[in-house]
Amino acid sequence: MHRRMKNPFNPKSQNYRILERLREGPATNMDETGAYFIPESVRDFELRRVNGEPSADVPHKLVYHSPTGFEWGYGGSGPADLALNILASFLPLRQAWALHQPFKWRFIATMPREGGTIKGDDIRQFLKENAPCTGE
Repeated sequence: MHRRMKNPFNPKSQNYRILERLREGPATNMDETGAYFIPESVRDFELRRVNGEPSADVPHKLVYHSPTGFEWGYGGSGPADLALNILASFLPLRQAWALHQPFKWRFIATMPREGGTIKGDDIRQFLKENAPCTGE
């Protein structure tokens, strides 16, 4: 039987409180109208194995899908948390949440087991391709 995930934005959940703390951090890349914003530049992210264990140059501040840590090379919970934490490091939290699953499938699930680099320019292109339609 498939268990349905809780909505992380439920104000009574522990994850909601974590998300709210992250939202108060320095990553506020929306303009004053609250419009979707693409950063001028995004750094590269390095994913490596150290003694066989996954190591990423982004902290695991937001634990939602995987309490055991990051992973890559498939589409599971560790890759989902990695995608969410990468995006939350430079995007507003709700925007990061909305994009983390497509980001996971584009960059994290396809990463070789030994790791590699996710280029900032590729991330910016992904953000442009996945920007919400403005109706113009």
